[in-house]
Amino acid sequence: MSPTWLFLGVLALSMMVTLVVSQLASRSLAASGISTPFNMGTEQSLRPELGAVGLQALAESATVRVAARTCDGLTRGSGFVVDGELVTNRHLTTGASELKVDDPIAPVFVPVVRRSDSLDISLAEAVPSLGLRWSPVAPEGGDPVWVAGHAEGGPVVVRPATVQTTVPDGSFGLGGPVLVLEVETVGGFSGGPVLDRYGDVVGVLQGFDLTTGSTLAIPASAVVDWVSSGASAQPTPCPADN
Repeated sequence: MSPTWLFLGVLALSMMVTLVVSQLASRSLAASGISTPFNMGTEQSLRPELGAVGLQALAESATVRVAARTCDGLTRGSGFVVDGELVTNRHLTTGASELKVDDPIAPVFVPVVRRSDSLDISLAEAVPSLGLRWSPVAPEGGDPVWVAGHAEGGPVVVRPATVQTTVPDGSFGLGGPVLVLEVETVGGFSGGPVLDRYGDVVGVLQGFDLTTGSTLAIPASAVVDWVSSGASAQPTPCPADN
């Protein structure tokens, strides 16, 4: 039976400014291990909202373009850094031992260090990039969010979206729960972040529903639980040529 969803990976053939700068500096300090007032676990009421301009700047700075030679050929998608590790989708790394990451100065290659056996998540060594944070609060239906990704392998695109719902494990034929978003995305968004209005990550983009056009993401809580478990799937070898 054909799936009703598709992965988002590409198979290749003043005051607001002050707030934004402050938040970027705070995140850079956090990535360096220096304590900041707004770290993981901070109450939602104490986190400042960034606004559209701040979220655009944050997403553009934090979302990197990734590529890998997989069993199906060259894949392109997106990723971001959290807690010193590069987060992206597992389907972008199938059969690959390393990722090519577009650095602002020059591309770098980093090893894939962990893969989930149930979620569409892989972790690689971090690259120099603005570090994001997992949100301590799960989004609810109707909440505004922002999605970011390198559409069709091009420059990063940031789009406003709305949370529709979170559905349980096994929905859409995907492992783990799924965060359903009202927003149109295309290939290349895979592995990109879903940010709440505070600039924290509430999900990881992974595909879209062919029937409704909704975008699908992995809830941050599911990713955090897997990362905390220490579990890691064995690399999937490519099928031998006949």
